[in-house]
Amino acid sequence: MSDQIPYQRSSQLLDRETSVLLVVDMQEKLLPFIRESEVLVRRCRKLMTAAKLFSVPICSTEQYPRGLGHTTPELQTLLGPLPEKQRFSCSEVLHDQIRGYLDSGRDQVVLCGIESHVCVLQTAFDLMALGFRVFIVADAVG
Repeated sequence: MSDQIPYQRSSQLLDRETSVLLVVDMQEKLLPFIRESEVLVRRCRKLMTAAKLFSVPICSTEQYPRGLGHTTPELQTLLGPLPEKQRFSCSEVLHDQIRGYLDSGRDQVVLCGIESHVCVLQTAFDLMALGFRVFIVADAVG
């Protein structure tokens, strides 16, 4: 009999079977006001490409698109229909979709997008209140 402790991975590691990527408000009219927005778009696109490669669901939102424009074309091509929101948090407009992910065992949400101090932050807080583990990609928020 071995006295070795069984190898166990941290529950805080991301797992493609239990995660979802949420892209927050990467809109054309907002991006010019975000520092290094071209880099931010490339990093979000890289996350989205990786999510597709690993079959991780991707969801996204647009904040008041009539006034702030639509998602930048570089990212739009990787997304389906985008729900419109008029509150900072994404959790209300994505509630049914997000709840479905949680019910199916996907309790990790990876966040990227803009604006980090408002929409990304309030989304993170609301998702945590719903029981999700939230991971904000520091290099992919602005």
